[in-house]
Amino acid sequence: DGFVARHLNQKNKFGKSYNSRKLEELPYQEFHVSGSLWGYLEDHSWLFNKICGASVYQILEDISMEQKKGEHKDDLLWLKNFLEENSRSLAYDGRQLYSLLHEMSSAVDLYNRWKSVIMDPPVLSLVAVSREEITGEGNEASDTQRCLDMIIRLPKNPNFVVTIATDKEEISVWDTHTCSRVRTLRGITQPINLEMIDDYRCVVLCKRELRTYNLNTGTLLTKL
Repeated sequence: DGFVARHLNQKNKFGKSYNSRKLEELPYQEFHVSGSLWGYLEDHSWLFNKICGASVYQILEDISMEQKKGEHKDDLLWLKNFLEENSRSLAYDGRQLYSLLHEMSSAVDLYNRWKSVIMDPPVLSLVAVSREEITGEGNEASDTQRCLDMIIRLPKNPNFVVTIATDKEEISVWDTHTCSRVRTLRGITQPINLEMIDDYRCVVLCKRELRTYNLNTGTLLTKL
């Protein structure tokens, strides 16, 4: 009896789970077979999946391999600098890729080829804009526009974000689709940092005190 070979379609993602082995190993194998993995590095969709499903640092290793060829020097250097400068943010949440690219200079060909996607990301993205873009040049920004010190995604729900306004002593929950606040906790003494426990509970550093809040009910649970 002989063996029958089957070709299986290996997607980058199955449901909510990434195909980590493919994302980690395929560029390495491609480089040693064909001598180049540029096709992966110039594909913003592949980079997004690899950052989310593997690691931004593995892409930096891919760039180091490709740089040995001596081609696409400017694009590779720009991409390397971008990933190094934003590695901490991307390691925390790879879905910030397009938001962070929005802040980069357009001095290289690779950025200009991605420009339409950067301006209209294929995934939900928070993009920073100037005060003039929001209010019109010369106008004063509202309190909301001036005082957001921190923005945090919910762990499992991409439809909402949580913000801290330290000076106003507020924590707010925002609907990302309507750009409107759906919850506001006021009178929170100097909220400096916030970490989500799940989609409802969070730990907040208030001066030197740690407090746990339920953002769904707006109640204080514990404090240390």
